[in-house]
Amino acid sequence: MKDWTAALNVRPSYRKARLRRVNCYAKELNALRTTRTMMVMARKTKIYIVLEYVGEGELFDKIAKLGRLKEDEARRYSQQLINAVDYCHSRGMYHRDLKPENLLLDSFGVLKVSDFGLSAFSQQVRVLTDKGYDGTAADIWSCGVILFVLMAGYLPFDEPNHMALKAIKNLLLITLKRCDLNVFNHT
Repeated sequence: MKDWTAALNVRPSYRKARLRRVNCYAKELNALRTTRTMMVMARKTKIYIVLEYVGEGELFDKIAKLGRLKEDEARRYSQQLINAVDYCHSRGMYHRDLKPENLLLDSFGVLKVSDFGLSAFSQQVRVLTDKGYDGTAADIWSCGVILFVLMAGYLPFDEPNHMALKAIKNLLLITLKRCDLNVFNHT
């Protein structure tokens, strides 16, 4: 085990299949932009997941405290998020629950994606794809909503003024272009 500080995440244990799934995710996703899973243990009623400790807390808390972020900071977090999502997708995994509460900041201000409890591998998503679900599109849409929250300081669904919403949409598109993100080519 490396010299990482750890955090313990306790989950209800529903069945053995869930433990196998958590172990599989842990092996696949130990990367720079995702929280490292150091150990997974199980009891009859709970799964214990020992995660890398990410000391600065949730991105949500930062937004709640500061409101909207400066464009450069929002761009940096968006780039890091897209890199993490691209990494997951390149391994056939879809997060399916991206939100500021599941994005953690380390002591260097590096964004890390956490809480893969609703994630699915591409084999699982294929079943949903036949019913019209697209894991890639869902994750990328969530990234856009997160970018909106970073830039505006609130959810897009809370905007009462449609003209302001259009202006923010244009600002987000400009910011995405400045990030050099190639997210619209994912299919």
